[in-house]
Amino acid sequence: MRGQGPQDAEAAAAAIAALEEFQVEQYRNLGIPLPEPVEQQLTPEQVQSVMPQFSHDQSRRVLEWIGEGADVGQSVPGSRYDSPLERAFLHSIGRELEEVVPPDIVFPMPIYGMSPLWPPNAKVTVHLPSARPIIVVQRGLCAFFMQALRALVHASKIQRSLRECSDDELSYSLEWENTREFDQSLSWLTAATLSALTGRPGEANTIATTVHGNLGSSFDVPPIEFEVSTQLLNSVMGFVLAHEFGHAIETLNPSERVTFGSLKDQGISDEDFAEIMHNMWEEGAADYRGIILSVKRAALVGLGPELAYLGATLFLDLMLLLEECMHLLRDGHAPIPAAMVTLTHPPLLSRRDQVEDVISKINGNPRDTARGRLVAQSFSDLIARFRQYSHPVFLNFHHNGIPEFLLPEYRE
Repeated sequence: MRGQGPQDAEAAAAAIAALEEFQVEQYRNLGIPLPEPVEQQLTPEQVQSVMPQFSHDQSRRVLEWIGEGADVGQSVPGSRYDSPLERAFLHSIGRELEEVVPPDIVFPMPIYGMSPLWPPNAKVTVHLPSARPIIVVQRGLCAFFMQALRALVHASKIQRSLRECSDDELSYSLEWENTREFDQSLSWLTAATLSALTGRPGEANTIATTVHGNLGSSFDVPPIEFEVSTQLLNSVMGFVLAHEFGHAIETLNPSERVTFGSLKDQGISDEDFAEIMHNMWEEGAADYRGIILSVKRAALVGLGPELAYLGATLFLDLMLLLEECMHLLRDGHAPIPAAMVTLTHPPLLSRRDQVEDVISKINGNPRDTARGRLVAQSFSDLIARFRQYSHPVFLNFHHNGIPEFLLPEYRE
């Protein structure tokens, strides 16, 4: 049955126990304490203290959304180390993805959880005793995307939903730069990137403020920007989970090989070449299935073609930014463009090209494809501008000893 598998409590408990064992190991490896979620009743006034631009009524609606999410999270299976709101966020996207899995594909309902490590950004394993896929998302990934996407929307000056925007409003313009909004966004994106790479949000915000000046909080944006960036987060995380669905589906329902990316002239040994080809095949199949699932899910929940397109492209563009900043911070130099930096994934630039190609083929409306490509290119251009500003900043972080001070792998 579609989306179903062994549902008895004993099987679910076994999968959750395996998830919790994994989480304990990861936190122990980093030498940091396991999270202890605290359930707290917030008030509209407390929300307004964090987001002063929100009216009392808007703050109340935020609390209603949080409360509904927490109620859902309490009712779905998951780890004791994840808060109900975290479980609800992943589970709600996951259930929507399950709705668009073809009925002839064997795919038991997954268990979702959080991990402290980066990379990987997310991973999936099939817990064989219960036949349940376990999908784990890096805890800081949602926080990074949330802050980075607010920065991008703030810099773009988009003041309506993407579906309502004209083509001109979605097009990158030099007017997006040389403004206070751009400077604010650069500071927020620096903090988000440094926090994602180090797992130290407090220090990251302090360092970004030292570099760029006190330019306000990324929470302090107009409600429409908050709404658009939240929709983008939903779409990006939809692609992240859809990609992991692709891995699980491929494990349970092997298909013909699909390869994304190129290995020409990489100077790789025969043994590594064989391993890379295997991993590229797996990643290619997961990307291919993930794109289809995420686009169908976007249509199912009414996100619109612009958000459907951006889910994959923004993920890959922002991960390229993280990858480059990681090399600058850790090694003192940027990676060679399109180089193979791991044995698990093809180059991000190559994956992005393939993603857009697949979307254009499965999208039935050429006009929707054109608008999706337009806004994706606009955000890509904006991120490219951020990268130009970020490179000397992160190179300076390297020379000033920030890695030894902040990076998790340097902790005792």
